[in-house]
Amino acid sequence: VLPAAPVVASQGAPIKAASLEEIDAQGNMAVTFALSQVGKPYVYGGTGPYGYDCSGLALASWLTAGVHLPRTASEQYYAGRHVPLSEVEPGDLIFWASDTADPSTIYHVAISLGGDRTVQATETGQSVEVISMWGPGLVPVATQP
Repeated sequence: VLPAAPVVASQGAPIKAASLEEIDAQGNMAVTFALSQVGKPYVYGGTGPYGYDCSGLALASWLTAGVHLPRTASEQYYAGRHVPLSEVEPGDLIFWASDTADPSTIYHVAISLGGDRTVQATETGQSVEVISMWGPGLVPVATQP
């Protein structure tokens, strides 16, 4: 992998694309944080540290890796490169939607642990937990922030 040339952001701040090694390290940092939150309660609109909703957990996890994500699951879908579910890596974001062909209907996000395991804040009354990807509404691509 060759280093990417800096790209000028819209406000003039120089940025550069992350290398594969940086992406792996950041994904592992996000996963480590998410796993440390297991057992904390689901809180609608929660971004931590005492509780999370699904997108709040993704936001907080990636923030520990130095990556700023948008607040909602549907916005987080667009916050990186898309890969097929067969190629997910630890830290990738997995999504569910009412219509899997229409990203505007995304209603849930989870953090991949690799394979079919995820860390999720699912719903009121539940806590942050490690569970497998479940089928209905599963969007066929993941986002690598």
